[in-house]
Amino acid sequence: MPSLYTLLALCVFPANFAFAAEGPLDQRGRDFFEKQIRPVLVKHCYECHSVKSKELGGNLFLDNRAGSRTGGENGPAVVPKNLQKSLLINAIEYKSSEMPPSEKLPDNVIADFKKWIRMGAPDPRDGKMPVLASKNGDEKTSAKATDLWSLKPIEKVKPPVVKNKNWPRTDIDRFVLAKLESNNLQPVADADPVTLLRRLSFDLVGLPPTADHFDRIVSDPSQKTFETIIDELIASPQFGERWARHWLDVARYAESAGSSRDVLMPVAWKYRDYVIDAFNADLPYPQFITEQIAGDLLPAETDEERERLQLATGFLAVGQKSLNGGNVQLDIVDDQIDVIGKSVLGLTISCARCHDHKFDPIPTQDYYSLAGIFLSTETLFGGGTNRPKNNVDRAKVYLTMGDNIEETLKVLTDLNKQLVKLNKDRITKTKRLQALTKKLPKDWKKQKSKLEQIVKAAQSTEETEEKLRELTKNEKALLKQIADFETAQTALNAVLKQIAEINKQVKAAPPLAFAVGVREGKKISDTPIRVRGESKQRGKVAPRGFLQCIDLDEQQVLEEASLQAIDQSQSGRLQLAAWLTHADNPLTRRVAVNRIWLHLFGRGIVETADNFGISGLPPSHPELLDFLATQFIENDWSVKKLIAEIVKSRTYQLSSVY
Repeated sequence: MPSLYTLLALCVFPANFAFAAEGPLDQRGRDFFEKQIRPVLVKHCYECHSVKSKELGGNLFLDNRAGSRTGGENGPAVVPKNLQKSLLINAIEYKSSEMPPSEKLPDNVIADFKKWIRMGAPDPRDGKMPVLASKNGDEKTSAKATDLWSLKPIEKVKPPVVKNKNWPRTDIDRFVLAKLESNNLQPVADADPVTLLRRLSFDLVGLPPTADHFDRIVSDPSQKTFETIIDELIASPQFGERWARHWLDVARYAESAGSSRDVLMPVAWKYRDYVIDAFNADLPYPQFITEQIAGDLLPAETDEERERLQLATGFLAVGQKSLNGGNVQLDIVDDQIDVIGKSVLGLTISCARCHDHKFDPIPTQDYYSLAGIFLSTETLFGGGTNRPKNNVDRAKVYLTMGDNIEETLKVLTDLNKQLVKLNKDRITKTKRLQALTKKLPKDWKKQKSKLEQIVKAAQSTEETEEKLRELTKNEKALLKQIADFETAQTALNAVLKQIAEINKQVKAAPPLAFAVGVREGKKISDTPIRVRGESKQRGKVAPRGFLQCIDLDEQQVLEEASLQAIDQSQSGRLQLAAWLTHADNPLTRRVAVNRIWLHLFGRGIVETADNFGISGLPPSHPELLDFLATQFIENDWSVKKLIAEIVKSRTYQLSSVY
């Protein structure tokens, strides 16, 4: 029996069938190619193996997919999933030939190429497109903002007129039915009540229906009963847990840095709880985004609110990080740009790190305009030291939370300095005591007792000096060693007592709480373009700012948000958040409502939910997408209201039977 989602594919997405049969390029593969493969090809191969080459080496083109797979004089350079037949691998391993001839590629880069081949050599390049010289000297396509449907303004759309006027329950149904009728198709029957109840319960709260809901539906399976249950499910605390999970997946939430050096983030759960609370509180979407990008810069009336806003910035701190050398800071910034681009705008902005974007109208300068904002931001995720030993160490790698933080840290820092000094003294005195102990004979305690009696007896007579002179040379030496030992032991005990006292003061200090997140950096500045992504290859400075392809009046955006232009006193995160969430930004609303549709139907109106660019898929129902985006803003950007509107539609409540 076909699933609900199979049926909906037939009913809601008939326009995509021809394309779906061929299959879109896997997003993971696309990202791997753009980040790990293309930059290496551009840097090391295009000089001799591209249409711009003065002399084409071996008649081999590596600047497009068709050329790399057709190959040159010796055969195909790339054979998907076959390392042995892929001559490119033999060449970079210096087996059949030595490419690049100047220097062998690093082992990790060769490993990336092998992984790429095993993945099926995903390659989004269209071999037929013209290759032009860009301002950075790299390959470039001629995409313009006007070419991209998703960058066009959102128009207010009226629901279409349908022939079967009795079928639709909502305006959503009218859009779907109009598409069906235009293809001479009829909608299937409604789902039976119990099936629909289970669907609603799992979609809205992630749990099976309660016995109460089951009994109510069995006794009265009316639309009114369903709508009451829908409202109850959306109002339940489990709603936030279910829908937070969807966002956390997009936000690449994890409790460790991942990659080869997996640093734990034991306090990342605080960001997770922030997201759950935000969904349950139905935080307006612009506020939800703004808090996660610049919560630490927003005004707060209470300490509790200030802490909540700071925790929200965990969005920029979680996620996988490579901590094994290279330029960690630039990689973290790239991750932050990437997650904002995909989650909020549905654009693969990170593809412009090394070169102008090959598909979408995003020049490298725009990438580094955004990079300057995050290079002016300090990210604290716990990765600075492997295992922070105390609160002062933790404060260096995590955000500190709580009251009187600065005063508490000052006290703790002073106490820790004293501890460091005392521990050095303790080590010195311990070593001296150990050295003195080694010089003493094994039975020194017995001899000590005997010698002490002699000394005591001598001191009680008039012949003290004479009696003491009767002690042998060894006995006198032993007495001196014992005296030195006891002095050293007393000194060590005094230091240990001081250490114990300071540790008591440390424990008595006000408690500090920690979180992952961001704050304004110590150095605020614009950053130069890194030519071809190389950190040491500096180009012209890119002023901090936003993507030029989105047609927004920056001055108007800032005035409406009561913000000043980005200057040397601020990173620009607040201004970025205002630009992202402005009502006229055509991407933010489209991407948000498409994600909600995706989680309820299993497939978005735009199937490539993270990619609204040229290499992504177009919407199956563009008018419906813009209608929902308009409804979203008219309902105060309420996620709960939009979800309720969709699940109360007849389209959502269809049967999965043909």
